[in-house]
Amino acid sequence: SSVHYRIKRLEEEGIIKGYHAIVDPVKLGYDILAVSFIRSRYDPKSYERLSKALPKIPGIWAVYFLMGDTDYVVLIRAKNRSDLNRIVYELISMKDIERSDTRIVIERLKEDIAVPMD
Repeated sequence: SSVHYRIKRLEEEGIIKGYHAIVDPVKLGYDILAVSFIRSRYDPKSYERLSKALPKIPGIWAVYFLMGDTDYVVLIRAKNRSDLNRIVYELISMKDIERSDTRIVIERLKEDIAVPMD
């Protein structure tokens, strides 16, 4: 069918990278969503070290490298405040991080991973 052909073509072109179940993190006990804005130290190797280290920290859900005053935005999923404290402490203990500003999300207004395919 034409739908099957289109899906196969999108997979071959790398547009469809895989298939995943969408789970509700809150129902799995991850009640806290936090966003951490990170400024790294100015060091030529800092980017390389942080880009490898940040994604490995348990509880870090996503890491984005930015242009501008903030170098990284890190999304954190935590089960409780103690769990969040552990993650934030691990962040601020890293020698390549100059400053970290972590905010707790109080309400999810939209959270959608779908990409429009016009």
